[in-house]
Amino acid sequence: MPWIHEQDVIDMYVYAVDNDTISGDYNMVAPQPVTNKQLTQAIAKVLHRPLWLPAIPAFALELALGEMSAMVLNSTKVSAQKIEDAGFKFSYPTLVWALTGIYSPNQTFPGGSLKQT
Repeated sequence: MPWIHEQDVIDMYVYAVDNDTISGDYNMVAPQPVTNKQLTQAIAKVLHRPLWLPAIPAFALELALGEMSAMVLNSTKVSAQKIEDAGFKFSYPTLVWALTGIYSPNQTFPGGSLKQT
């Protein structure tokens, strides 16, 4: 499942505007895609909440959501490699850092604070 932190969206737009070498199409996604299960687990971890939702079988989602179930069940393969090759550096390359930046911006990690300056 592709995702991206809002600050990386802003930074990528600014990077593209400021660099004449950027042309063509770029995927605006973080470099590390995750599964829906990984997303749910990361949110629970960052919010310090128990993960109590049971795994719902695909057929149940299809019955409940119809065609909309494809948004949850299907995979989308996109890559941030092209923008990284162009020199862009993500502020939030991992999901845990992105979620922590949203929910606990003053949290510190071995590399320093996640708070944007």
